[in-house]
Amino acid sequence: GILVRIIGGGGSDVLEDSSAVAGSKKLTHVYDNEKSGFQTSSETRLHISNDSVLNTYNYKTFEYDKKGIGVSPGFVSLTLDYGDKRHGWKKDPVGVEHSVKFKYSLNRGAFYIDYRTTFYQLFGKWNAFVGAGAGIPAVVNFFGVGNESSLETYDRSYFRLRSHEYYGRLGVNRSFGNSHLEVGGSYETIAIKADDDKYIKEFMSNGGSIYDLHRKHFITTDIIYKYQNTDHPIVPSKGFRFMSAAAYTYNLSDADRSFTRLSSDAVVYIPVVKFISLAVRVGGATNIGD
Repeated sequence: GILVRIIGGGGSDVLEDSSAVAGSKKLTHVYDNEKSGFQTSSETRLHISNDSVLNTYNYKTFEYDKKGIGVSPGFVSLTLDYGDKRHGWKKDPVGVEHSVKFKYSLNRGAFYIDYRTTFYQLFGKWNAFVGAGAGIPAVVNFFGVGNESSLETYDRSYFRLRSHEYYGRLGVNRSFGNSHLEVGGSYETIAIKADDDKYIKEFMSNGGSIYDLHRKHFITTDIIYKYQNTDHPIVPSKGFRFMSAAAYTYNLSDADRSFTRLSSDAVVYIPVVKFISLAVRVGGATNIGD
């Protein structure tokens, strides 16, 4: 059968539903603030509430689904992404959003894959998301451990550290006013590659543990709070932004090396003259544990 939605709108309404459709799914959905004057059948599903967003229909709000491929060149990288946005009934900004990104770093030879799906207003006003990704390889600069590392020479490519990383993540989030709250969990596994012509090989021969090269497995739970009150969400010239996060990472390979991370960050944007603003940023982070 065909799904039929009936929106009562303002005033008093009279409804008589005598439809009959094969199957157990109810295909006549009625939205209103009260049900007096309604004659329903087994096919009727009532959505009675005082929410004006649900009980008011504006035909101009209809939007078509969108999907497409994009290419984003960086200074020394290239990103290829695919996006698919599917609108849902009374969902904002969309019902479901899928994205897949492939990024290649030209100077580091790193390749990253990132996938994410977000289900908007899946649990009331809470959104749900799930994602996964990989760095094959992921590449960072590694100069040693601790604050006493000394460099006799600085060859950037010599200090490249390659690893194969895979992760999966899921959670929920929602926005209320200028605030945004997210609670999530993730799994991550990392294995370091000891390339013969890189600093990691020298580090291993000078006291590094072979344990550092073994594949590690981690589970993380975190909570993130953001507040933003600016004149533009991406390129602000005035306003205030704050972020605070707490995360606990459990090392499945060695529980004694589990740790908690706390971090906060605040930025104030102050207009100076037209097209010029002063940004003042303060923040800090600490790890508790190994």
